[in-house]
Amino acid sequence: MKTSKLSYFLLFLFPFIVLQPLSGAVAPYQDLSTTTLTGTVQDDKNKVLSYVSVGVVNEETGTVTNELGKFILQIKPENGQGIIRFSFIGHETVELKVADAISQFAKQKTLAIILKAKPSEIKEVNVDAKRWITSVKGGKVGPEATFHQAFMRTPGTLEEHLGREVALLINNRKKQAFLKKLNFCINTNRYDDVKFRLNIYSVNNGRPHENILKENIYLELTDKKTGWVEMDLEPYNIYLEDDFVVSLEWIDCDPKPKNVLYLTLSGGFGGHTVFQKKASQAKWEKFPGAIGMNVTLQHEK
Repeated sequence: MKTSKLSYFLLFLFPFIVLQPLSGAVAPYQDLSTTTLTGTVQDDKNKVLSYVSVGVVNEETGTVTNELGKFILQIKPENGQGIIRFSFIGHETVELKVADAISQFAKQKTLAIILKAKPSEIKEVNVDAKRWITSVKGGKVGPEATFHQAFMRTPGTLEEHLGREVALLINNRKKQAFLKKLNFCINTNRYDDVKFRLNIYSVNNGRPHENILKENIYLELTDKKTGWVEMDLEPYNIYLEDDFVVSLEWIDCDPKPKNVLYLTLSGGFGGHTVFQKKASQAKWEKFPGAIGMNVTLQHEK
């Protein structure tokens, strides 16, 4: 039997794009071979840190801390030789060998992680452009989209999905620019409340590299919000001088079911470079596709 090129393309995109979803939760999942680690993350002044990224480096095993700084991390057998990383904007990163974390948890029945605050370097911006223009860059796929960029996949628990990111490469071409707005289109949302973190990354070898933000930027949607969302970014004074990647990271929701519910952005084929990170410390995966996400920039002509 001959297989068309389109069929291969659809198989390639399956981990990232889903067709119109059914209502309700994603199928229940339980892996009895995993090791469950729990704990808390605080700063060096004993203040709990909410929404810290926690995960095995370069693996699809990760989550974020909740509002109380607590986390639940499911360690799989294949993660045994890995490194668990705890990272948060404005703080020093902490890393632990998986084996050491499991040993410590067995003795203390919890993991108590301290992230030290680090001084923030404020970069001086020289705005000397004589003429500035405003433009919108990115995707404009709306609620009518047939395909979705998914924050969830089957199977999995809610904790395993928090920390996932969907991102878009913006070609700024070494121009000085001021980030005014982020616009994105929620296609499916089964939650009363959803909370995202905005991340902006520098680009290295065509992929997201380092988060350039100096503070956490959050956005909360209520009442099962779908459709286009506009986020005003002018108060954050974000200046850019090169290509960058803008990302939405799913960090919280209400209700909190054991098994994940559907949450997706509008998506489609071709036109842009889209990335997805399947866990908070996982590798970025790249594919060409359309997406309901764009930015409004004020930049040099």
